[in-house]
Amino acid sequence: KTLASEIASHGVTTNLLLPGSILTGRLDELDGAAARRTGRAMDEIRSEKEARIPVGRYGKVDEFAATAAFLCSEPASYITGSLIRCDG
Repeated sequence: KTLASEIASHGVTTNLLLPGSILTGRLDELDGAAARRTGRAMDEIRSEKEARIPVGRYGKVDEFAATAAFLCSEPASYITGSLIRCDG
């Protein structure tokens, strides 16, 4: 918020984009490790985690990217110093 206040007058916005569980290779690794650690199927681990997400699924990389692109666009030029969650 402080940085946003300091540089906004120069036409620069500063925001934080906070990802939720976005389906990437890293999430596959984490779910696989949890499955191995607990002796359960990865599908079971994933289903339980997705059930705790309000939309009921992991996010897609393109959904996260679209949010980032919006924050970099002219229509978002009045948004600064904000925490934006992309977390389902």
